[in-house]
Amino acid sequence: MIDTSVCVHCGLCLPACPTYQETGMESSSPRGRVFLLEAIAKGAEPSLESVRQIDECLDCRACEEVCPAHVPVGHRVDQFRRDHPQWIRQSGSGMREQRVVRWLTTPLGLHGFHWAVRMSQGPRLRRLSQRWLPLPLKSLSRGLPKTMPRQLGRARWRSKAVSEPGGNRLVVGLFLGCVMDAVFATTNHHTADLLSDVGCIVEVPMSQRCCGALSFHSGDIEQARRLAVANIKAFESVAEVVVNAAGCGAFFKEYAEIFAESSPWQAPAKALAARVVDVHQFLDDHRLPNLDQRPLPEARLTIHDACHLAHAQGIRQPLRDLLLRAGYQVIEMPEADRCCGSAGTYNLSHPAMAHRLKQKKAADVPQEVSGVATSNPGCMLQIQAGLQDAGRLQRVAHTVDWLWEAYHGNSR
Repeated sequence: MIDTSVCVHCGLCLPACPTYQETGMESSSPRGRVFLLEAIAKGAEPSLESVRQIDECLDCRACEEVCPAHVPVGHRVDQFRRDHPQWIRQSGSGMREQRVVRWLTTPLGLHGFHWAVRMSQGPRLRRLSQRWLPLPLKSLSRGLPKTMPRQLGRARWRSKAVSEPGGNRLVVGLFLGCVMDAVFATTNHHTADLLSDVGCIVEVPMSQRCCGALSFHSGDIEQARRLAVANIKAFESVAEVVVNAAGCGAFFKEYAEIFAESSPWQAPAKALAARVVDVHQFLDDHRLPNLDQRPLPEARLTIHDACHLAHAQGIRQPLRDLLLRAGYQVIEMPEADRCCGSAGTYNLSHPAMAHRLKQKKAADVPQEVSGVATSNPGCMLQIQAGLQDAGRLQRVAHTVDWLWEAYHGNSR
């Protein structure tokens, strides 16, 4: 059992919590959820409303970052979902989400998701989806890129020579991800190009699977463990594993926590976690060259700090330093690290709250910028959809995409 008894209910978490900011209700705050969790642990009978308030946690980790006692509220909520799936189901969400996630993380499900995403990009199907899809999916589909690669993400790697061996170059593994590989496959290729630019040999193991974060956060720890084992095996031969999706990177770094101390997989999980590095941190450490004397046509960007990059991994400044070195002007967004409401599959399981947070995030995007740089596929979809809902034309793209355009784009 994760200990939350050190919470002294000081209230420093309140301004950091997106759901509390929206509702102003104590039960929607981290310390309110701790109170509910402690009461249930001591034998109180949970009501549907109390379970709903606990399950409405975004797991954005903002409260954990500001808490002076480092109370692991998000981790405790994850544990509650895992231990009490029947209560989550009764509260109106959870089990349907878990079934979708379980299907998505199978090879067949991933292929089906890739195919569905590509098919939805046709103009007729796009119009049809806007007419018939449920509201959460309809809104999310508006954030999809207008064009997609002609081949599926993983299939393209089989025919592309990523880099040639030679000398003492560092061999790194590139994690492709699920949504990233299906919707933003081009970003993965841009990542490989930039890794090659700083002198790396890039390997893309085809046996890699979903990181397991979606399964874990929906309460299915056994599926998360199976996926973790597959990835431990897939990346055992590379020096470092580079991850460009913030949520995946954060979960990789917590792999050891999902295995019992007696498990034979805990030590390999800890070893893999130590070799995982976020792409922004990696590129910043290996120093992409300075291009600030060559102004870009779309020079002004703002940054959304994805929750699991800023709060869970503590990475903020490398995004800004990389964009500045590439010739961009960075205009800060108010509350840049406040959750956009995507939060894995939260925008599907809790559409009302996710919609409110999406609107708030879109309103915070400065009017004078050309686009938004961020580091997680869910954030990219959510914020792009929010801007389109507001009738705004700014483009949302991964930081890697903006960097690739600076170093490899036609303007160069």
